[in-house]
Amino acid sequence: MAKIVDSSGNVVGNIPIDVGVGSSSLVKGQPASLTIPPDSLYGKKPNEVKITVRDTDGNVVPASISMDSGKPTINFTPTTPGIYLTTVYDQSGQLLSQIPLDVEDKPHISFKSPSVKLPRGIDPESTRSVVIGPDGTVVPSTTVPVGRDAVKVDFKPTLPGRYETRVV
Repeated sequence: MAKIVDSSGNVVGNIPIDVGVGSSSLVKGQPASLTIPPDSLYGKKPNEVKITVRDTDGNVVPASISMDSGKPTINFTPTTPGIYLTTVYDQSGQLLSQIPLDVEDKPHISFKSPSVKLPRGIDPESTRSVVIGPDGTVVPSTTVPVGRDAVKVDFKPTLPGRYETRVV
């Protein structure tokens, strides 16, 4: 939870911010379980299809397909960063779909920051903020008005941890 404090240090609101290693990122050397769109199976179940995952050089990467919470999921471990291509076939070998997957060299840091309602009397259009990272450094940010009484603070986290937003 990031606190919104005014220039006097009074807490005037909170923005829930969850900062951590992105769970949807595909990273080389780390096992991946990626949910794919059900329509990529064209109505077939995972046991009725075959998949092939190829890395950026076209090499086949060992992979499987399963159902996870009722959704088709591809399971594999990327070996290098780059764009991988998952090809889905029916049992007779007919192509059903192809799904490109972007594999990163390192995990990225991600967060979700919903808009926050401001206290009465604070104008979202004139509100500016400063974001302080978990290590105490100022993180570049943009304050975006949302409606007449709320803002969203956009920033790219530098580290996992707690961030504080100060209204200035």
